[in-house]
Amino acid sequence: VDDEYITHRIVNVILTGKNISILSAYNGLEAFEMIEKNPVSLVLTDVNMPIMDGLELIERLRNDERFLHLPVVMISASPQPKVPKEAEKKGATAFISQPFSSWELMKVISDCLQLDHFDTSKFIT
Repeated sequence: VDDEYITHRIVNVILTGKNISILSAYNGLEAFEMIEKNPVSLVLTDVNMPIMDGLELIERLRNDERFLHLPVVMISASPQPKVPKEAEKKGATAFISQPFSSWELMKVISDCLQLDHFDTSKFIT
């Protein structure tokens, strides 16, 4: 979930190269509606987006019993140190700062999909 086309392309190339199917959304509201209709294993979301930002998306997912345990990875280029802490507070499973490597992204995704509970030690900044 990101309003930046280039981020979609980068993540798409990385994940489809690993035979991972993806759905793309350009804001949190679009993503939430998509998640309601399509079972997903994990959500990657940016922070700053129009209509509904990533923090609001996480909060909405965590307030919905159906998605309480859905892993959510926040990706952000924000230099503000409060962003990872806010993501963690809202219920993100992990945090990755941009720019990130394909190895970093795959490691966090792999770790998150193997969790049976939230482990905030997966926050990568």
